[in-house]
Amino acid sequence: MESNFNLPPDVVISWFPNERNMELMSDEDFYLIIATELGFSSVEGKSRVTRNGDTIKDSITLTPLPPKDVIKDYFSTKGWLKKESFKMDALNTLSGFAKHYEETTGKTSLGAEYYAALNNHVKDRKEFDWHN
Repeated sequence: MESNFNLPPDVVISWFPNERNMELMSDEDFYLIIATELGFSSVEGKSRVTRNGDTIKDSITLTPLPPKDVIKDYFSTKGWLKKESFKMDALNTLSGFAKHYEETTGKTSLGAEYYAALNNHVKDRKEFDWHN
């Protein structure tokens, strides 16, 4: 039987990136905004992040993404990271995604499987950079 319970805010806040821009708002305010879109729970002792009831997964391996990675991507997408520390998530670029795909699957980025994975990956990313 699967055990599933919501995680307390202090656990979620501990996953916030160190380079977040604290001039924008407090951790509690960041949390309140994030919690309206994402759900945080523990399933079978493993932390999970959900959106609209679905576990957020790696678009290639289809394994649940670590909460820290999901949160950092969320902060990056919202522009909540300090500007001098801001680095575009490598998976938000075509070349970065291709490299990740080849490294994780051992397959070339020229086949139909790659394009299916790419389409699956970009469907939820509004700021995907198709030119880099």
